[in-house]
Amino acid sequence: MEPEWEKVKEKPEKGYKVEGYYLLNQIAKIGDLEKELNTEKTAKQEAEEKIKGLETRMETQTQTLGASIQAQGQAIDELKKQVAQLNSEKQELGTEKDELSKNLKSLQDENESSKEEITKLKTSAEELSNSNSAVQTKLSDLESQLSEKETQATQLMHENDDLMTEISKLETKVQQLEGSSQKSDEFEQVLNDKDSTIKDLSSQIAQLNEEIEQLKVTSPVHAAPPPPAKSGALLESKPKPSRPSAFPPTPSAPPAASRAEPPPPPESGPSAAGGKEGFRCPKCSATRVVEESDRSKMLYIAAGRPIYAKKRRCLKCNYEWAV
Repeated sequence: MEPEWEKVKEKPEKGYKVEGYYLLNQIAKIGDLEKELNTEKTAKQEAEEKIKGLETRMETQTQTLGASIQAQGQAIDELKKQVAQLNSEKQELGTEKDELSKNLKSLQDENESSKEEITKLKTSAEELSNSNSAVQTKLSDLESQLSEKETQATQLMHENDDLMTEISKLETKVQQLEGSSQKSDEFEQVLNDKDSTIKDLSSQIAQLNEEIEQLKVTSPVHAAPPPPAKSGALLESKPKPSRPSAFPPTPSAPPAASRAEPPPPPESGPSAAGGKEGFRCPKCSATRVVEESDRSKMLYIAAGRPIYAKKRRCLKCNYEWAV
């Protein structure tokens, strides 16, 4: 029989009758409850220990994770800085690339223009070479013509000298035959013929000298040597024979004194190839010197053509000086 729990609660100091099996049951229940309580306590302790371990572990992991997160944050900042630096370098490299592209394009344009200039220069060189060949051919022709003209002038000078010799002989005969008035007309005619012959030769020599001067002017490379003689001036310097008159002249000086020897022909100018020995350049002391006409200084006009002053030119340093 179970006690009435209401009455017990009302009067807990009063004693009540309880059956023994009920107490045993209660003791057994209390033992079970104590066992359960001990089990719960043990489980609670284990749980508390587990919680402490988990808290410790969590704290350790939190600290580790915090340090790792901080390190990763620093690494991220460093990476961000590196990315920014790489972007800046990328922009700089892009700018340098653009500049190099522009420089490359300008160099390519310059290369193309240089190729065009080289082509033009090659063409000009070929044209100059062809022109030089033509000039050399023309120069050879002019030199051959000049040589022919000089030969003709020399021949005319020899003929002139022969005529002057004949005139001298005729003068001697005239002096010997001055007393004979009957032959004066005949000698007058002979002298007139000789005078006309001399005039013809003088005109031919003057024409040859003009042609030689023109060849000198038109010669594109070398200065041609001067003509072997100033024939017109030479003819003018020679004494003309006196014509016999119809009346016998009074006795005069011997005929040999009245005749002048013909002046020797002037020296021919030095050749352009080697210069004339005896001439020396006052600047470089070279002996390869030529003598030329100075067309800037005209002295006079003889037989219808101008006579120029002389100058000398060094073939080594091209220095010029007046004679």
